[in-house]
Amino acid sequence: MWTLCNADGVEASPGARTRGIIGDPANPGGTDSPASRKNGKHVLKIGRLTETTLSQSFHPGRHVRPKKKAELEQVEGPGAPARHILAKDEVVVGRSREADVQIESEMMSRKHMLVRRVGPEFEYEDLDSKFGVYLNSVKAFAAVLRDGDVLQLGKVVFIFHEGG
Repeated sequence: MWTLCNADGVEASPGARTRGIIGDPANPGGTDSPASRKNGKHVLKIGRLTETTLSQSFHPGRHVRPKKKAELEQVEGPGAPARHILAKDEVVVGRSREADVQIESEMMSRKHMLVRRVGPEFEYEDLDSKFGVYLNSVKAFAAVLRDGDVLQLGKVVFIFHEGG
């Protein structure tokens, strides 16, 4: 069992934030490990509590990284380059002020496309736009998105990135 502690050996609260490499449980307190033993428990000593949240279960010996949220990376068109995090279950892309992702382009409808979370996946739907939505160079009304898919809305091009 591992216990997260600060540099002084004081146990951190659950959900504490840290960064760096988690020590090797096979070599606690060894020269290559920031870990030591305290009261029969493996103790990970760290300098600062910042950046990455540790969950109840983590993997010793692995670099701890925060979970990334799904996003649309805009690579072409007005406002590019830009990253649009898909933080809501439904995100509208268009030129309207009511759109979650606003793009000023004459080839963009006011509400051009909807990106929706469905369980662990994302799908998009064309909202009856004038110029349509092209998924990987094929015009399609709706589809499930996969990491690396290219969406083109007029002159605007997005790359979809899955979270995780």
